[in-house]
Amino acid sequence: MDLFNNAELIDESTKLSPSEAEEQFRLLIQSEQSVSSKSQSQIANEVGLKIRKYQRILSGQQPLSAALLNDLTTALGIDKPRAIFAIDRYKDWHRYYDPTLKVAVDLLPLVVDAFNADDMCSIEPMHPRALEQLAKWIAETIITHQEKICARREELDLMKVA
Repeated sequence: MDLFNNAELIDESTKLSPSEAEEQFRLLIQSEQSVSSKSQSQIANEVGLKIRKYQRILSGQQPLSAALLNDLTTALGIDKPRAIFAIDRYKDWHRYYDPTLKVAVDLLPLVVDAFNADDMCSIEPMHPRALEQLAKWIAETIITHQEKICARREELDLMKVA
């Protein structure tokens, strides 16, 4: 197994087509627009579009270019790495709102920064089974931490009632 090329770990048959990925991003943008404090007109203006063209893009009547996708996600405050991960890995824009995905994506730059801050030996690619074990340990650690937080909150709530 080539550790630098994990292509065999990816099932190519489940990849979204470009038009399917575009539609997933469009749906996420629509969702975020619906809860945004900014109006469609404000967003359109911010990205340099006329309101009608923005509405056609939102409705799927006009294609969504990569540059415009970047501008719209920025204007709407969409977390790009999380959106890409939700759509590329899970093929579902709804997963963008999954709190576990948010935690995982938020951890990534912190882990990379910690690696880069240490003057240790270079990091080498890990075998997939080692990655699975490490991921399981990290998940269990986070779950245990969350359980402790929930238990502490329950204690505090009981103290307020008493």
